[in-house]
Order: sequence, then structure tokens, then C-alpha cells
Amino acid sequence: MFCVAERAHRPRQSADDALEGRYTSDGRTLEIGLDPDWRGDGPTQDVKWRLGWSTFTVGLDLAAALSETGDRRYLAAWERLVASWTDQVEVGTDPGEVTGRRLQNWVYAWQAFAAAGAPPSESTVELLMWSMGDQLAQLVGDLAVAPGHRTPELYAVLVVALALPALDPGGRLAGEAWAALHRDLLDAVGPDGVHRAHSPHAHLVALRAFVGARENARRFGLTVPAGYDERLALACRFGMHLTRPDGAVPALSGPGTGDLADVLALASTLVDVPGMAWAATRGAVGRPPTERGPDFPQGGLSVQRSGWGHGPGDFADERFLVLAAGRPADGGTGRGDALGMEAYGRGRPLVVDSGWHGGPEALPPGEHRSTTTGAHNTVVVDGADPSPDQPGTSAAAPPAAAPSAAAPPAAAPPATPGPPARRRSDGVDLLTVEVTSPADDVRHTRQVAFVAGEYWVVVDTLTAPTGSSHEYAQRFHLPAGAWHATTVHPRAEDVLVTAPGVALLYPAGSAPTLAPGWVAGGSGAREHVPVAVVTSHSVPRACLVTVLWPLPDDAPPPPHLHLEDGGRDGGDVLRVRLTGAGPSGTATDELTLPVVGPDGRGAGDGDGDDRDARDARDDGAAAGPVRGDGPLAWRRAGA
Repeated sequence: MFCVAERAHRPRQSADDALEGRYTSDGRTLEIGLDPDWRGDGPTQDVKWRLGWSTFTVGLDLAAALSETGDRRYLAAWERLVASWTDQVEVGTDPGEVTGRRLQNWVYAWQAFAAAGAPPSESTVELLMWSMGDQLAQLVGDLAVAPGHRTPELYAVLVVALALPALDPGGRLAGEAWAALHRDLLDAVGPDGVHRAHSPHAHLVALRAFVGARENARRFGLTVPAGYDERLALACRFGMHLTRPDGAVPALSGPGTGDLADVLALASTLVDVPGMAWAATRGAVGRPPTERGPDFPQGGLSVQRSGWGHGPGDFADERFLVLAAGRPADGGTGRGDALGMEAYGRGRPLVVDSGWHGGPEALPPGEHRSTTTGAHNTVVVDGADPSPDQPGTSAAAPPAAAPSAAAPPAAAPPATPGPPARRRSDGVDLLTVEVTSPADDVRHTRQVAFVAGEYWVVVDTLTAPTGSSHEYAQRFHLPAGAWHATTVHPRAEDVLVTAPGVALLYPAGSAPTLAPGWVAGGSGAREHVPVAVVTSHSVPRACLVTVLWPLPDDAPPPPHLHLEDGGRDGGDVLRVRLTGAGPSGTATDELTLPVVGPDGRGAGDGDGDDRDARDARDDGAAAGPVRGDGPLAWRRAGA
């Protein structure tokens, strides 16, 4: 049985802690003894912590530790945990996803202990078979009542049925689960390869299950239905392009970054995606992909990338940016991350999404969730969240209950981005996307110009067509490690914010401040980070310009920024000059960008008609309508 989680669960410290009765879940470690309380009456009363712990990922850590050391105490610890859980917890108590993950992890750990020459005792095997049979029946019954999109649960049924044929005489459950996974793949993954949740984390979880199912189908001789491999290839292509040069998957409202390398490496042996083996091995195997900046219009994400390196030595030095440029997720989670982005360059994250924070104490007082607009790298209007959470959909702590004397207010629909547009000129890759919100009259247009494959110019134009005044706050979360290591330097022509690995350049007259923020670390734990904030007060229109400059330790000082005229003064053309640019720091870059003017139209709009821009994909697919089809040019002198 192929274990899709094998690489993700191998920390030796976790196994050693379990020998002492300490366990980690949801970013927190609790000491609850060798005979733990699984029902939540004691230290485990935090429901989210207990549910994560109840999936038994620690079993894989214990099995890996035994394989490494030969110490059978790790097996004894796992057997004791299994026995205590089955003794205390009634089957059907946990949500189906938790039950499914626990079943998978019991199979994987059992298999790993046996492979290491330490199979569980006969009494443990008897207990496992009895409990897993009951849990499997419960899970199958729940799926029959509410099939929906239950990819992890369906995969768990397939894993248990294939691994333990005694629980599936005749193979009926395995066949039904495999067919249901095929239907789920076709329905959950869109024609551009993006999971319908439009979340990198959801895509990662589902892709692990779909790839694992395909590999186990191969191992057990199941027939692959027509269309499975084709849709799986599209999902893998998206996963490949979403992967940063350091191998991590951006958070973008998920519980921290993830890693798809092992999944993509396996998938490269199952389906044909050009360059996937290269991406999975960070340049060690195969040939690099030819695509650098694809758009995923149905999924609402666009990518800019400088390249794929020439091999393992420089793979991580490339630049990468992902922009959340599309419609809200299917099901309307209402997250305020429209036009949010993450960027990476020269071996380090530059700006990062906050992700989810785990545990009730993970947020400061009064900050109940990390799904508000201010938790993402975008612009906050009037200090409010234009995309309030929809009832019952937030993965973070729920809001306080409304007073009983009044009905709770209806949630506003989420902010709605328009389709992303991409234009390319010599040396410039320009993304443009627009979002409106039902919470106010403001139209937000974000333009991200990737220049010379080296740095980014981000232009946020916010316009209130009614002429009403607003406060606009552009926020960029700097990476972990920047806390107490970030400074603000006013200079003659600009203002410079520097942090380890990155510089943010703002026009003269800007007043950036550093606010406290948080990002999701490992397992959703909180890490303190500074947030660079620039605010325009009480104006109907603002044009906020930021240069995002990768700054490795051995690089020349960052350049100086000068805006010659245009967008910030109400025009529809923005001219940017950077002195001290280029790899040697001796060049002058001049960039001309079309921006949205006060009337909502950009340079060169003429009668307001849009035109389609073609991206650089091999199939030449249209990226979407372009606003501001005006002059776009870049040149470098004195390099």
C-alpha cells in the first residue's frame, strides 16, 4: 500500500515526545500522560487540537523512529494509544474527515512497523480489525447520506478496502470507492486544473489523495477509468506551477505552506506533464518546463516566474509570484484575500500570506480569525473587511453569537474580482485584475509588473466612482525572521523598507509604518512578523506604488525610486525610474505603465472597448480582458 503521507510525518522529536506522554497538534504541544484522555474532559478540551491529534499522525513518526533505531518502545507506545482510543471513544463521534485520516494512518503505521520487522501483537491486530471494521462501516454510511466532495474519506475507504481485504470481501467497497474518486476528480478539479475550493491547501490535500489512489490502483491492478489521467495531469500541472522555487506551496489562506515534491515526483511516473519531474526534484531529473507564467482563469490564480533554474544549484534562486486574481471559491467562503499575493526571490520568501492560525490563543485579543482582508497582502478599505466570512464556513474560531433579541445580520456576498488580464512587452510581464465589493463603492485595480525577471512594481489604484472619501491601507506581510529585523529609511527620492532578503521601495512622501502581524508556521502555529503598511487618508482615489526588490546578502544596495508623473496625480500613465538597478547596481531602469484614471478608464482605452491579451502559454489561450491598454515599455541603460 502506497502511503501518500510518508514524507510528511517523520520528525524524531515527535516520536520521542510520545514516549513521555507529550503530543503535538495544531501547532501546540501538550503533556497529557501515557494514558491520555481522548474525550476532551481534561487538557484536550480544545476541540480543534483533539480532532487533529485523533487522526494518529504520530503513528507514522513512531514507526519511522522504530525503523531508524530498532527500539520497540515506539511500537509499544503506538499500541497503547490505539488501545486507549478504542476503549474510550465511540465510533461515529468524530467527523468523517478525521475518521478517514485515522484509518489511513492506522494502515500506514501498521504497514511501516511490520516492514521494520516489528509487527503489532496479535491482540493489537485483533483490536485493529474490530475497530477499523466499525469505523469503515460508519464512514461508508456517512458517505451514502452526504456524498458531496469527500475526497479524503473516499480515499480512506479505498486504502482500507485494498489493504485489508478481510474487511471488504469480494472487493465491492474498493471498486465503489475507486469509481467515486474518479467522479470526484472530474467534478472537483476544473478544466484549468484548479480545485474548486480555489485554495492551495485544499488542492494539495485533494491531489495527494488522487495521486495516491492512482498509484494504489496501479499496484492492485484496478482498471483506470477514461478521463482520470487527463484530469489528474491538469491538477498536477497546476500544483507544479504553484510550487515556489524552494519547493513550498504558498499559504494563500491555508494553514501554512505545504510541499508537493513527493506527490509530483510520483505523479511524473503516472501521467504526462512536461517538466514535472524537473520541478519535483528541483532540477535534478528531467528537463525544465517551458511555461513560466500561466494563468488559471477558473481557479482565479496567476503566476509569474523568472525560470526553472539550470539544475539543483540555482533552482531556488529564481523569482516567483502568485496573485489571487479570480472569483471566490465554490461554496462562498467569503475570504477577504481577493488580490492577495505571495512573492519569493533569490532563495527567500519576500512577502507571505498569513494563512490560518491554530489554537484559541494563537491570535491577539479581539482578532478572531485570519480570514479578514488585513491578514493578506492587499488593500484594506476604511479598516473593514470587504469579504466577511459566510456563516459556517470559516475554518478559524467562530464569531461570537449574536444577541438573542435580534436575528444575526445576513452576510454580505464576497468581493468579486474580474478576470485577470496579462500583457507582455520586452522585459515586462504585467498582470492586471480588478475587484469590487458589496461593502463599499470602491473599485480596486491591482497591477503587478514583473520587470526583467528580477523585481516587481505593484500598483494599487482605488477609485470611488461616487466621489466619496475613503481610507486605503496597502499591507505587505514580511516573512518569518523579519520581526525586530526590519527598518524604515526615508531617502531623498523615496522611502526604503528593508528586511532580511527583501526591500520595499515607496515614492517620496510616503509614510510606511510597521504593524504587528502573524503568519502560519508549521502545523498552523503562529509566528510574529512585521507588516509594512502605507495609508492614504480621506480621499476618493489613491494610487499606491510599491517596488518589491529581492535583496540577498551579497547583493548591491537597493536602487532609488522616482515617479516622474502620471498615475498618482490622476493621470492614466505611470512612469517609474530606478537608479542603481540591474545585477551590478549600476543601471537605470525606466518603466512606463498604463493605470486606471479618475474616470475608471486607462490610457489608450479609447471608446472603452476591451481587448483580449494573449499569455505565453503554448496554446495561446486568452488571459482575459485588458483595462488600460496603453503604453507598456521598459528599458535599461548603463548596465
